[in-house]
Amino acid sequence: MRIITCLLALCLCGVATATELSEKTMRHLLVASQAEEQFQASVSHMISPIMDLVRMQSRALAEQQGFTPEQQEQLDTVLQKYLTEVVQSVAGRADELVKVDELVPLYLPTMRKVLSEEDALEVIRFHESPVGKKMLAAIPDLMANVVPLVQQSVQLRAQGIFEDEFARVRGPLEQDMVRILKGP
Repeated sequence: MRIITCLLALCLCGVATATELSEKTMRHLLVASQAEEQFQASVSHMISPIMDLVRMQSRALAEQQGFTPEQQEQLDTVLQKYLTEVVQSVAGRADELVKVDELVPLYLPTMRKVLSEEDALEVIRFHESPVGKKMLAAIPDLMANVVPLVQQSVQLRAQGIFEDEFARVRGPLEQDMVRILKGP
């Protein structure tokens, strides 16, 4: 009976001292783990579907305009130049796509299932501690639940930024298309 009472007391103490992970600590954890920078580094992968769409539209337009294979090749080269410029500009504006404060509500529900406030503070201070290893073990679950939400949000913003940047180079691109059509 005494053993059961001791175990029950230990369990109750453990429950009483475990505090739910706060938004402030989750934000600190995301900053410490450089989550914002990691997402920004992956921008070019997120905008590649947009680039593919532009290439397909360009080819369809060239076909409608009766481009020869040589003209299409020239257009592909010119388009690649402009797309590279646009991608570099979008990458330069990556800080507009992902903010730690926007990641907190996406991460928090899943992280609250994994770590308490105390655990998160320990992860921040001691990345190599057993709690840090627990965090690493949780990453696949986090990625499965959070990354698709972030990618969807970022992809919409990236598309808007891409459209802004592409609108900027559209005039010169169209002039080059006309030049290619006219030939040397």
